[in-house]
Amino acid sequence: MRPWLRGLEPPSPDAGLPPPSERAPLEALELHYAFGARTHDTRAAVHLTARGEVAYPAAAPVVLLSPPAPSTNPTAAPPAAPRQRHYRAHSAAVSAVAVHRNGTLVASAAVGDDPSIHIWDAHSLQTIAVLRGAHAGGVGGLAFSTTPDGTELLASVDLAPSPLLALWDWRRGELRASGRAGRQRVLGLAFSPNGALLS
Repeated sequence: MRPWLRGLEPPSPDAGLPPPSERAPLEALELHYAFGARTHDTRAAVHLTARGEVAYPAAAPVVLLSPPAPSTNPTAAPPAAPRQRHYRAHSAAVSAVAVHRNGTLVASAAVGDDPSIHIWDAHSLQTIAVLRGAHAGGVGGLAFSTTPDGTELLASVDLAPSPLLALWDWRRGELRASGRAGRQRVLGLAFSPNGALLS
């Protein structure tokens, strides 16, 4: 029994509301500002881009927050609210974010039965690549690397009880290798500086 349901009643006809309808509303909602971030089950999900924006997940969007410039005048008015932009191509909650060492490319991944990994440009918010098919249940970690021959790699690990680690040539959309990473949740991924090792 849900006790709060006992106190719910439909609106009275005198409330002046339009009659109930199953049709979609004519008005469209637009996201202006996201308050909060997904932090209860993510690790290493807050990053800086080349523009100095802070990138982090907040439900399905990834927020790019431009903090206000600090004031050197102690009597100046308080700064305006920080400006936000939003990458909104995911249809489920974003569970992992990584920024390429160039500070412009961002990888983000979501939860779900067939989670997708998106690689996108932080300046234009345009999707460059979408990777899927290796993971189930969601992606819990991402890391970029470049091999000595110039191949752009992305490592991803899922949220399964026995996590699958995947290595992608993301520019080609190819899964290069995958394997189980033990029986405990992987809390982070990182490549060595030369890109030869992944931990």
